[in-house]
Amino acid sequence: MISDNQPADGAQKLLPGDETAPGTKQAAEGICPACAGTGRLGRQTCPDCGGTGTITVIVGDA
Repeated sequence: MISDNQPADGAQKLLPGDETAPGTKQAAEGICPACAGTGRLGRQTCPDCGGTGTITVIVGDA
């Protein structure tokens, strides 16, 4: 799944739930634990993932 955490200028945007910046070495997308990947908390957009359902996580020693 490709995230839409990317502003129009092509720079990667860090969301509150991200452990590191998207595109960083040893980083990957993971399911947002706050909303369980739905992108919603109740009727509102999840603040941790910005509604994408994914966050950027570190998957190895950096």
